[in-house]
Amino acid sequence: MEKNVHILIVEDSLTQTLKLRELLEQNGYNVSAANDGKQALAMLEELVPDIIISDIVIPGMSGYELCEEIKRREHLKNIPVILLTLLSDPEDVIKGLISGASNFIVKPYDDEFLLSRIRYILVNQEIRKESPSQMGIDLHFREKRYFLSSERIQIIDLLLSTYEAAVQKNLEFKKANGKLEQARAELEIRVQERTAELQKANEAMKKEIEERKRAEQDLVLSNTILSTQQETSIDGILVVDAHEKIISFNRRFIEIWGIPPGVIESRSDRLALQAVTDKLANPEGFIEQVNYLYEHKEEKSRDEIKLRDGRFLDRYSAPMIGAEGNYYGRVWYFRDITERKVAEEAVKASLKEKELLLKEIHHRVKNNLQIISSLLNLQSQYIKDDSALELFTESRNCIKSMALIHESLYGSEDMVSIDFADYVRKMANYLYRSHGINTDKIIFKTDISDIFLGIDTAIPCGLIINELITNSLKHSFPGGRKGTIEISLKRDNGGYILVIRDDGASISEEVDLKSSETLGLQLVYDLIAQIDGKLELDRRGGTEFRIKFKELKYKNRGI
Repeated sequence: MEKNVHILIVEDSLTQTLKLRELLEQNGYNVSAANDGKQALAMLEELVPDIIISDIVIPGMSGYELCEEIKRREHLKNIPVILLTLLSDPEDVIKGLISGASNFIVKPYDDEFLLSRIRYILVNQEIRKESPSQMGIDLHFREKRYFLSSERIQIIDLLLSTYEAAVQKNLEFKKANGKLEQARAELEIRVQERTAELQKANEAMKKEIEERKRAEQDLVLSNTILSTQQETSIDGILVVDAHEKIISFNRRFIEIWGIPPGVIESRSDRLALQAVTDKLANPEGFIEQVNYLYEHKEEKSRDEIKLRDGRFLDRYSAPMIGAEGNYYGRVWYFRDITERKVAEEAVKASLKEKELLLKEIHHRVKNNLQIISSLLNLQSQYIKDDSALELFTESRNCIKSMALIHESLYGSEDMVSIDFADYVRKMANYLYRSHGINTDKIIFKTDISDIFLGIDTAIPCGLIINELITNSLKHSFPGGRKGTIEISLKRDNGGYILVIRDDGASISEEVDLKSSETLGLQLVYDLIAQIDGKLELDRRGGTEFRIKFKELKYKNRGI
């Protein structure tokens, strides 16, 4: 590259000027710039550049006119002029030849192409000076006549630049066409991908539509079932939203309360409430409960309502709470329970009557047993035989133990079970008195939990305790010997453990309850079998009877 090459730029666009100046200076050229043809001609009076690059469309005069003016001036006519334009019509080339331009470059141009044209002009600058021959050509183009009188080299340069511009444009076109083809291929791929996505989305949408249709059908079925259930329900149903507006009710609700159509059509729960207050036996309590439930949204409620006409209603209310925890309102259910209440009252009256009858039975049984006991006591006064007298006394004690159970049942609340601890204490006191035992010598202790036994279990247990306490009082403490008798009853794995022990003389090892000749011990053995019990006998340090049993149920009684 030759040094100190000076190039003048004639361009009215500051952006284009700066861009072109930067390109040229980066490649080692000295650059001056003019905004229009007039300023360019003024600058050419003071400097003679090696090349002039001018835009065709500039203020004041065109690039063609500027080029013609330069060629008319003797000291400037050999300066090569490169015209830049956005135009690409062949007529522009003809105008460039007429004006004397050396090269013709179409915007937008490739930077390297512009630099190559500058280098070409600089290399061939000496040839232009040595070949000044001119040619005259009469040219007809688009019904116009043009006479070209340009130097041969200029014509060749312009034609070559035009050809190179065409080649460059063709390359750019091919490049653009390649990019376009690549873009088309990419677009085709994207279209295919998008089509596949749309097809997939379409299938998903079809599936969603089908699922939605099924959901709608299920919803219709569910609503039909719900509506049928509501209309066929024996309950009067009222559904109120979160703003106390009636949103649903059934025919039975209207039948129960007799609410006027106008009130129902208003959908106001408060008007409906006012319409039923005159039917209530306790309207204040009814309204108070309604207001309470509306204030305490999450609470449920169930109560009975009495109407002035004698009817009874079972009222149940529950909130409508969504899965997300939102409150949507409240549902009210009203059921006419008048027939049930009448039946309940009849049952209560019948039970009361049977209770009184049962009490009378227990009272009479107790009295009859007392009479039998008294008769035995009177009869025993005429018995001289000690063994016979003992039998009378033991029989009287057994009868007394059964009488005490009926006495306890008569005084109990349910007349089904007795407080067994209280019963044992009463029976022990009786036996001590019957045998004339001083409680200071033979101490009686009980350890019985809060246990209630039914009559089927209490009578056998009472007779067992009666026999074993009697046996202890008679045989365990001879000669006024002091000692202790203990009775305990505890729960054990769904059953009971009854323990009767004394610290007196032990029962002989020879005594076998199963084959005992003593009537009392035989009776004990039979009574234990009656309650399906198991007996353990311990003779160490006295005598201990440990009996495990379960309470008998009425259906298991043997008759």
